[in-house]
Amino acid sequence: MTRLFDKVIVRKPSKSLGSCVSPYVSRFPVDFPKALDQYRELIKILKSEGIEIIELEPLDKYPDSVFVQDEAVIGNRSKRALLSYFGEPSRRGEEEPLLDLLRSEGFTVERIRPPGTLEGGDVVVTDRGVVFVGKTVRTNEEGINQFIKFFASEDIRFVVVPSDRFIHISAGVRYLEDNYIVLASGTADPKYFEGFKIITLRENLSPVKAESGARAYLLYIGERKVILPPGNDRFAEELKKYGFEAIFLDFTEFWKCNGSYMCLIQPFYNFL
Repeated sequence: MTRLFDKVIVRKPSKSLGSCVSPYVSRFPVDFPKALDQYRELIKILKSEGIEIIELEPLDKYPDSVFVQDEAVIGNRSKRALLSYFGEPSRRGEEEPLLDLLRSEGFTVERIRPPGTLEGGDVVVTDRGVVFVGKTVRTNEEGINQFIKFFASEDIRFVVVPSDRFIHISAGVRYLEDNYIVLASGTADPKYFEGFKIITLRENLSPVKAESGARAYLLYIGERKVILPPGNDRFAEELKKYGFEAIFLDFTEFWKCNGSYMCLIQPFYNFL
């Protein structure tokens, strides 16, 4: 079975990471050497699974730029890529280095135009001809309309999912494969995911339980393998019932910046 992606862009953490936009970092300061180790371990796992890595140098001007997922949405099948216009003003500009890179890779590249806002963390791509787009505090209706127009295709259905639970819908909605979706309880009405096999998540997968409610901090990397934070053995066992294998990886330093594994990669989506 074709994976959702076989190639990703990543960006090394900046030394300014501790100045990220986050409600947690004032209480839980970032340990930068530890963040580097966690980042490198993720890269090691991805490479071991045969995923091609394009690694960018850090952008010290932008503390959140390690979360490269938000900077664009890349359709590997269509050879089209759309640069974000951030809903978070402090991040505007960090997407610019992707322009020349993606053009050199043969992509037609456009960008979201204001007043539209769209961040990549609000896009959940599946292998079933369905793309979910979150309408959130970071992504507005105008941005969603531009996104759908840009990637419009006869064999893709776009589903807009409103949610005020997270800054990005992907914190509560994660597609695996074989029609399975992990849906964190309280993220959005399950009606939006009709036709999919929902695995309801009722627990907080965060490495530090400083927040309430279920949170789907996980990354599906294909071959029925799911990266999870340590200490979530019960959910790992539940995933096993559906034929998925858990790989445990600490990401505490990126959680402090309100991010997770999925935020650290910019996939080249094979079904977009």
